[in-house]
Amino acid sequence: MPALALIGALLLAPPPPPTDPPPDFQATIERAQRLWAQGDNAEVAALFERAHAIDPRPEYLFGWARAEIAMGHCPRGLELLDQLEASTPPAPIQQASQDVRAQCETSPATPAPTAPAPVEPTDPTPAEAPDSAAPDSAAPDSAAPDSAASTPATPEPLDLPLRPWSRDRLGWALTGSGLVVGAIGLGLWGGAAGRLSRPPPTADENALLVYSDRWRGVGLAGIATVSVGGALVMAGLVRFAVRARRSSTPSSGRTARR
Repeated sequence: MPALALIGALLLAPPPPPTDPPPDFQATIERAQRLWAQGDNAEVAALFERAHAIDPRPEYLFGWARAEIAMGHCPRGLELLDQLEASTPPAPIQQASQDVRAQCETSPATPAPTAPAPVEPTDPTPAEAPDSAAPDSAAPDSAAPDSAASTPATPEPLDLPLRPWSRDRLGWALTGSGLVVGAIGLGLWGGAAGRLSRPPPTADENALLVYSDRWRGVGLAGIATVSVGGALVMAGLVRFAVRARRSSTPSSGRTARR
């Protein structure tokens, strides 16, 4: 009876809440690049904050801290950089963190807004009009700063440091899985070959035929498993080669890839 009650409770229990899947790393970085180029640093910070809450990668934390510092929020940015450096990230990210940290030492934080100064009352008596030629001649000079100030500054590209190829988790997962699957296939194929080379001592032809068919099928399954393992290993090696080539390219305008 207690066992039946336990089974009934398990069947009636609500399913666990679904968890958010990890964000696509490449898509997240490309979207952050576009927002950074548009000057929307607040949205860049929010994007990396959401991504880091689901998948705590050091690249997300670095991008979040850099966006906060770009907005002048040095205390918050330095706090995030402290958290990043305490997690012992890869050397490129560690060096980039030190470079971004130096920006807060050379640029002041965003000042708080102040109330406008009171306007002094003026004499209602109109003053004498100055020479009309003076404002006309000064007009082109005064318009020059306005046109220069209206031109938006082009932000520098959001350059995130890449992990070295030897620390690529997906590459090691593919290679390791391929080796394990290949070893299982070799075991099946070798065991089937040994069984077929030593049939049981019986004169029943039907029994021998069934025995041979069974172990021949096991051998074919082993060969197929070895093929799958080899494909996984090859995919992992290709992944390492692509990451190594990306790491050796110039860092200007590149994006990290998972």
